[in-house]
Amino acid sequence: MRKKNKKTTFKGSAEHDWLVANPMEVAKYTGQYIAVVGKKIVAHGYNFEKVYEKAKKYGEDPVFDKVPNAEVLVYVAI
Repeated sequence: MRKKNKKTTFKGSAEHDWLVANPMEVAKYTGQYIAVVGKKIVAHGYNFEKVYEKAKKYGEDPVFDKVPNAEVLVYVAI
């Protein structure tokens, strides 16, 4: 019997909720990749591979994002 994989969605995750609630914190990293685990940015930088390697030390399912180079940064729940 095959084991079903747990399906996760970005919307509704603790990480997504944190991103939506903390745009000023996220905006500190414009132009960079960030990795979020729970309610914390655990890694950031301009090189995704380095951010990925750092983030994997904090958990199996970090959420990655690239913070845009923009004056206005908006996260919304759809």
